[in-house]
Parts: sequence; structure tokens; C-alpha cells
Amino acid sequence: MPPCCFRESASKAGIQIEVQREPEDGYWTNVWNVQPFCASYWGGRPTQDSRYSTSYLSTAEWNDTRFKRDDFDKLLLQARSELDETKRKDLYRTMALTVRDEGGLILPVFNDYVNAASTSLKGFVHDIGNDLSNGYVANRVWFDN
Repeated sequence: MPPCCFRESASKAGIQIEVQREPEDGYWTNVWNVQPFCASYWGGRPTQDSRYSTSYLSTAEWNDTRFKRDDFDKLLLQARSELDETKRKDLYRTMALTVRDEGGLILPVFNDYVNAASTSLKGFVHDIGNDLSNGYVANRVWFDN
């Protein structure tokens, strides 16, 4: 969503936002998780545990919403070790509702990407949690005909 649209959308809810553009080369160091408010995006994660451990666990380095709840952390650890699929599903549902209702996330965009593979593709390096070889797919791969 372009900054003007984000600002206009927020203003309809009575929230005033002053959009400040930052240089791309320093954004992740100087702005994201440093400034009191910033925009971000999240790529997919393979499991709910991975998503919550990365983004919502109180001690998570990438907890950009500053979401910190001891009860949530305990549920996450409990769900991670729960062998009963129904109980584990209920625990993750409880966590999802908590994040939805109290998490503080403002998500302006969803990533739109598709990954594919071919036996003639060479040089691909799989980087878990990141799409298209951590963004370096164009530099790393070639087709072997």
C-alpha cells in the first residue's frame, strides 16, 4: 500500500500518521524495531510455532509489535511439546485469537510470491523462511539444458 493510502486509511479511523520515508540501505538497522512505530511485512513460516517464536514470543528478537505476555509464552511452549493433535490445535487457536485481539500488528501488505523448481535449475540455495533463495535467486541460479 503506498504511504498516501496508508495515511488516508488510518485517518478514517481518527489516527493521524506522518509518513517519513527512509533510505532502504539503513531501514532494517536504523528504523525497524528501533523507532516507536514503523512498517514491515512478514513472509510465510512453515509452522505456527515458527511464526509465533519469531514474532510474538516475549524474547523474540523480531518481536516488532513489542507483544510480551507470559501466558502466551507458556502456551507456545506447551503447544510445541503437545503430542495430542486436537489439544495442540486448540492451543494454537487460543494463541491466534490472542494475537488477533491484543497483538498490535498493523500489516499494510501481504507478500505475493510463488516459488517453483525444476530439475534443470542449478545453483539454487534454499534459505529457510525466506522466499526465492533469500532474494538472491537471480544471482545464484541458472538453467542447465
